[in-house]
Amino acid sequence: MALSTSKIKYKNPISKIRTLVQNLDAEIIELSTSFSISKKETVKDKLSVANIYNVKRNVTKLGVQTRLPTTKIEVRMLSSVYQSKVQDAYRNKRIFIVYGSYNIIRQELYDRGWLEKLPPNRYSYLQTLPEDSLMRHARPGNDYEIVMISKLLARYPAFFIWQPKGMQDMCGDIFPLRNRIRRGLKVDFSTKIGLIGCSELEVWYRRDSMCTMKYPRFYRLGGRVEERLSFVEDYNNTQCRSLIRYLWENIEDPNLNIDQKNGTVSMDLIAFALKNIQNQLDELENKNLDIIPTKNDEEKIAMRNFIIKSNSIIYRKAWLTTNHDNLVGEVECGMHMIKKLEKKQLGLNWEGFRNLWILKPGYQCRGIGIVVKKFLNEILDHASKNMNGSYIVQKYIERPLLIYKTKFDIRAYMLLTVASEHVSIWLYNDCYLRFSSQEFNMTDLREAIHLTNNCVQKKYKNDAYRSKNLPIHNMWHSAQFKEYLRRLPGGQNVWNKIIYPGFIQNLIAVVLASFEDTKFVKNSFEMYGCDFMLDEEFNPILIEINSTPDLCHSTSVTAKLCPRVQKDLIKIVVDSKDNPNTSTGQFNLIFKVVHKILREVEPNCKVALSGEKLPLPERFQDKILKTAMKLNKKKENATYFKNTEAHRKATGAGTRRKAKAKKSNISVKALSKHDTTLVKDT
Repeated sequence: MALSTSKIKYKNPISKIRTLVQNLDAEIIELSTSFSISKKETVKDKLSVANIYNVKRNVTKLGVQTRLPTTKIEVRMLSSVYQSKVQDAYRNKRIFIVYGSYNIIRQELYDRGWLEKLPPNRYSYLQTLPEDSLMRHARPGNDYEIVMISKLLARYPAFFIWQPKGMQDMCGDIFPLRNRIRRGLKVDFSTKIGLIGCSELEVWYRRDSMCTMKYPRFYRLGGRVEERLSFVEDYNNTQCRSLIRYLWENIEDPNLNIDQKNGTVSMDLIAFALKNIQNQLDELENKNLDIIPTKNDEEKIAMRNFIIKSNSIIYRKAWLTTNHDNLVGEVECGMHMIKKLEKKQLGLNWEGFRNLWILKPGYQCRGIGIVVKKFLNEILDHASKNMNGSYIVQKYIERPLLIYKTKFDIRAYMLLTVASEHVSIWLYNDCYLRFSSQEFNMTDLREAIHLTNNCVQKKYKNDAYRSKNLPIHNMWHSAQFKEYLRRLPGGQNVWNKIIYPGFIQNLIAVVLASFEDTKFVKNSFEMYGCDFMLDEEFNPILIEINSTPDLCHSTSVTAKLCPRVQKDLIKIVVDSKDNPNTSTGQFNLIFKVVHKILREVEPNCKVALSGEKLPLPERFQDKILKTAMKLNKKKENATYFKNTEAHRKATGAGTRRKAKAKKSNISVKALSKHDTTLVKDT
């Protein structure tokens, strides 16, 4: 059945589209010639959205027209301009989507000519409006224009995605620039649990003075029973060292609680501590390899009694039954062993004599749920009552570097970028310090003294007795800290020689350790907030790493620093793709490593073996000859058998082929006798 002409046109609408385009061009020309436009403007300028609105303003000034452009011609003209912009953005791969209030990132991409594809929760009310309504209210840069362009971008993929950590990756096959690098939970160093996993693996990635991780000892209390028991053993060993440290620090105090006649605590307590410290030293020197560590009930009871009595001396000033001279000799011996331990085990030189530990939820940030405890039963009970938090316990740094008797930590920014073959680690040159609002005090375990997070400290007023040299908003820029260091004796080059290189060593070590379970996706990147403390010798100690650092303007320091960090991030992630020699701002490339693992031997690599043939003993030569003769006979018999069997099969196959050929000849002759019509039918 023949189709009508109208239906053919409907099925192949090329001519109809061509007619619409011609009519639209005619309308645009008619509209543009109706108003006075400067001859210097190009055709591209005439079709820009801004000039369309300039035309409307000129019309209003001339008094020709005072209404908003709502005609179909004007809407079509604007639509064609926006469609052209959208298509150009897709061809140039300049479409982005940003989740959250990261307006600096948005503005930097806008300045580079990118178009934004909105997430569902941004301008949610305007996104429900129809496209014609948005087009009538759109002005250059206003909310209606942003939403309208986003609607036109709906069917195009984004080439830059800034997304929250918990959001599922929806990338397809285009590999957009995306601010997330995925790692397994055991090595995700942006969580407390994952940072422990990296610390367990970093020993395999250490390089000479280039990447070493310095961190406080920590344990997962919600994990295996063996790890929980390891923490208990560490706590007990630390208590033995704490008693010797306490006595050494107060050895010259005339009020030291010593009374040989009326004392209540025997000197056996000191002997118990010294024996335990000696065992620790023997283990580090591998002297106890043949001894299986087993603890019976008597040893557990003895340790429990030691902790009770040692705490009575440290906290309740109990009296020791000894004289000063005997005590000095015993304590000097203990301190000599402790100094040996400090050289062999990381972090012992940060200890005091109070045996404090800090408890942290494994997957929380901003200081939520963090407490400081000193007694073993309090630590274990708190972790047991809060099993949902997956608590970790970390040795508290009792001897940190203080500024004007106040505790502080340092927030530094690290950026990771993944290319097709390598991972680059960047560290920002500038950072900032966060101070506690109270003076440092080991007897008061409140969070106002020991937690320096800004979200914690902003809840408290600054202590009236705190030094006036510290800022009211409890933050210093790194430039202010460097100036403070220069005023210290011998502090001229502390930042460049100790502190900043220490940041680099820690971060390279932890990133390499996370490679054990990292998904390397091309064009992915991620920025982290890294928190450090300093010991009394200015060595950085890595405390934790956050994957979504706070970039808001909380103080005058962050109001200047955080925008620069985001602007320099775009320089590296976006600009360097087109121009590798572009400026990277304050970000320094500290390490670059190839992440592809070579699983095959390269063809140029050759293995050479050399050696001499050794003569066999005489008693083995006769046996070897007899065995060789038997093997030769078996080989000859097997060869003969194979030859005869092959000959038999070959001759049998030949006779069968002749028989088949004979039968086929007979059947052909028989067939030729039949009627030719029968042959045709078949």
